[in-house]
Amino acid sequence: METEETPQKAPEAPAYPYSSLLRITHWLNVPLLLLMMASGFQIWWAYPAFGPDMPNPEAIYEALRGAETRVDPRAINLGADYRVFVQGLTKTFGIGEWLAGALRWHFALMWPYTINGLIFLLLLLLTEEGRHYRIKKADFAGAKEMLLHPVRTFHHPPGEGKFNPIQKIAYNVVILAGILSVLTGLAILKPVQLGWLTWLFGGYQPSRLLHFLVMLFLVVFMIGHFLMVISHGWRRGLAPMIVGIKAERDAFRARQRQFAKNLGRVAEEAAILVVSFWLGGLVAVMMNAVLGGEASGAWFGAPGYLLVRFGLMRGQRAGDFWRKAKAGS
Repeated sequence: METEETPQKAPEAPAYPYSSLLRITHWLNVPLLLLMMASGFQIWWAYPAFGPDMPNPEAIYEALRGAETRVDPRAINLGADYRVFVQGLTKTFGIGEWLAGALRWHFALMWPYTINGLIFLLLLLLTEEGRHYRIKKADFAGAKEMLLHPVRTFHHPPGEGKFNPIQKIAYNVVILAGILSVLTGLAILKPVQLGWLTWLFGGYQPSRLLHFLVMLFLVVFMIGHFLMVISHGWRRGLAPMIVGIKAERDAFRARQRQFAKNLGRVAEEAAILVVSFWLGGLVAVMMNAVLGGEASGAWFGAPGYLLVRFGLMRGQRAGDFWRKAKAGS
């Protein structure tokens, strides 16, 4: 007896998760790097020339006043067009208003930028996250196809796994650039205490130039990375680093629903906290008016929040549990 074969559903592509800590450090890199660049623009304007010799203060002063002069014997000439370009860029994107203010911003942001990058790097080195970034010999086999792929189409990139070979190479290079940005920054910040590091990069002025070139590379990478991500669409591009999974449609939608549920819980918790302390403030104002005291709203808001959070809400959930149990029986 012949039986009709039922068509089997094609197996779904594997899901590649992104851990919460990886996503947090990834997104923190964006504002930290932008603020570091903005303060760096202001620092750049204080001495916008690059050369192998130390700057001459008098020459810098004359150049910034408008004189056609070199700030060191072999540096670039601070022509009028160059000065106008740097000054306009600083006015548009710079923060700190002057050199000392920009340096404070830069040095203050240096610590969270470095610590966040170090956490991201440790995640890649010590956890399973890093195996998706490791470059293998097979990744170089289809070099021509990899290089031509973005020109032909952005969809269905070559390679298997979470990242295709182009992505692996790009991400490894940008991680090295991030490390180099910190090391060259330290070489500029402490050229005496870390003289060996400054010497390793060729001296103070070459360290400045390399620090600047790394910044330019990071700017180009951020723009290219953003364009490539949005070109893949919401589900395959931007959403995985927000929702936390890179997978086919069904698995992605399930994770998306879970993410929305978790986000709703966070919003609910924040609303309870805000309303509790707002009501606590009103109670404090009325009690102070009647009794002549100076009680803080937190004295009433905190107990109110704890009562709602661990009292009424827990009782409500317990009631839902018993109702479901009775309905099941």
